[in-house]
Amino acid sequence: MLRAPDIAVGAIPDSQEKGWIKGVPALAVEYASVGQDETELQDKIAELLHHGTKLVWVVRLTGARRVEIYESGKPKRIARVTDELTAPGILRNPIPVLALYERNTAKEIVLRNLLQAKGYASLDEVRLEARTEGLELKVKLKGKL
Repeated sequence: MLRAPDIAVGAIPDSQEKGWIKGVPALAVEYASVGQDETELQDKIAELLHHGTKLVWVVRLTGARRVEIYESGKPKRIARVTDELTAPGILRNPIPVLALYERNTAKEIVLRNLLQAKGYASLDEVRLEARTEGLELKVKLKGKL
């Protein structure tokens, strides 16, 4: 049976094969809205955890903004909109709950992660490097004139 989460995070095999990835993600994110079949959702969470998913986050789109956090062998936890979610060993940085609801917050998180992948801690660090390189180039050019 195929049970694909809305978002799957984890090691993806380096394969040219098209189609679904076999196995389970380390982190699964489900968005639950009006009309969600709760029994089916709970079955899906239980199956993911049973087969090796470490964390399942359920983002609730009705009522107060919140994320339910499921981990095998632990009671369900709730993260509020002002909280941050962590996934040790899966995600390098915490994710603000707000990023799962608001596009601009999500974009900021994506930018931070892209910068870190290139070795920068922040956009300010990129700007500083650019200024430094610009000044060094200016000095070199001035010496040649």
